[in-house]
Amino acid sequence: YLAMSEKDVSQALKIDYLKKANGFLQSYTLLKDSLFDDDKAKEIGRVEMKYNMEVEQIKVEREAEEKAENEAKEMRRNNNIQYSGIFFILLLMFVAVAFTGYIQVSTKTAEGLSWAGVDAA
Repeated sequence: YLAMSEKDVSQALKIDYLKKANGFLQSYTLLKDSLFDDDKAKEIGRVEMKYNMEVEQIKVEREAEEKAENEAKEMRRNNNIQYSGIFFILLLMFVAVAFTGYIQVSTKTAEGLSWAGVDAA
């Protein structure tokens, strides 16, 4: 064993260095993968946060549109009720004016109305 040649010692050192280099390479690869995974996790977190913000924004916009649509429907409904009431009043006035000429009140009835406190004029 003592009489190892220089070539044998060189070969043994090469093998030892290769084993150490292989160990370092494996450690480097593990650390690199770990860092890469951390970077990917951060990137995925950013993308997920951006997605959640966009979803929330769309939700807020949709709620605002629904609220505006409901307010418009309520306003149309109120307007229709008002228009119906105005139409009904105008119709009653027209009917009252139209039939005023057709109603004939006798003198006796007019005198009775005058006596009751209602002015017949």
